Order: sequence, then structure tokens, then C-alpha cells
Amino acid sequence: MAKVVTTAGSLTCADSGKPALSSSAKLKVSGKSVIPFSSVSSFTPYAGCTFTSSNAVGPCTVTSVTTGGQASKLTVGGQGALLDNLSATAGTPPPPAPITVAAGQSKLTAS
Repeated sequence: MAKVVTTAGSLTCADSGKPALSSSAKLKVSGKSVIPFSSVSSFTPYAGCTFTSSNAVGPCTVTSVTTGGQASKLTVGGQGALLDNLSATAGTPPPPAPITVAAGQSKLTAS
């Protein structure tokens, strides 16, 4: 089972950038709101991204889901909760960089 991602967690691009995670969900783990899966595409930009190419500097600005990451039974505001088994990329500028997901908690799991 995967861990549920909260606002204490993080998404980190391959170039060390991280978007601010936010959620107004009532469901909390250790006082931090659980993030709905539907919010993934809104996490931009990736602050601290060090991507450079041809004198163009990042940051990664778009999160694109590849596979996984959505709870099928645990919901937040009617949407599946975001899970740390999310496979996604952060892009723009190309090529898209893979992201690493940290749940920010270890108490609640889901599938």
C-alpha cells in the first residue's frame, strides 16, 4: 500500500525544484491536510529548479501524471487522495524531468 501525501510532503523534480503543496481538505494526518489527486496539475512552478539548457533557465512548470498516484477508496472532497506511488514528470522546458514524491507522513496508507 502507498502512503497518502499531505501538505507536509513534497514533489521534487530531477533538478531539485519543489512546488508548494496546498490543500484545504478537512482530512488531516498529523495536523496536515491530505492532498486530492486532482490537485497535482496545479502544483507549479517548481521553485529552486536548476534546469539550464542553451542559456535558458527552468524552472519546471507543469506536472504531468504518467501512472498511479490516485487512491481508489480513500477520498478527499469527493476526489481520490494523492498517493506517494505517483509516477509523473515535471516539464517545460523540455525534456520533462521525473519527479520524486514524498508523502510527508507514515501513518496513513491507501490503495
